[in-house]
Amino acid sequence: MISILIKLPISDIIEFRYFGLAVFIGGVLLRALAIRNLGNFFTMDLTIKKDHLLITNGVYRYVRHPSYTAMLIGLIGIGLALNNWLSLLIGPLVFFLAFERRIADEERGLIGRFGNEYIQYQKRTKKWIPFIY
Repeated sequence: MISILIKLPISDIIEFRYFGLAVFIGGVLLRALAIRNLGNFFTMDLTIKKDHLLITNGVYRYVRHPSYTAMLIGLIGIGLALNNWLSLLIGPLVFFLAFERRIADEERGLIGRFGNEYIQYQKRTKKWIPFIY
């Protein structure tokens, strides 16, 4: 809705929107891969199953929360596809701030379940962006 009300174009090049669409699709595919990697342990709510295993392979080798990273990439793609600076900044920022809190709750639960194993995983694997954050 922001991009309709306030025109703040990022680029005059029409193909730029296709680049944004490609970024969005990349985010969707990464999220599907992260969910597939978790298998039966994936849930929409904060749940740790009785037989839960700590998954640290696949995309989880590079980032602790690849599903959230993928959603952030998708939102960036939407902002680019809409070719609007406000859409590019506001959507991802709001999402990031909201999910930082959710991640903190998830990680408390994972530490409660896996203890030092999860703490060691935190030390060697970044939260959102591989090798950076």
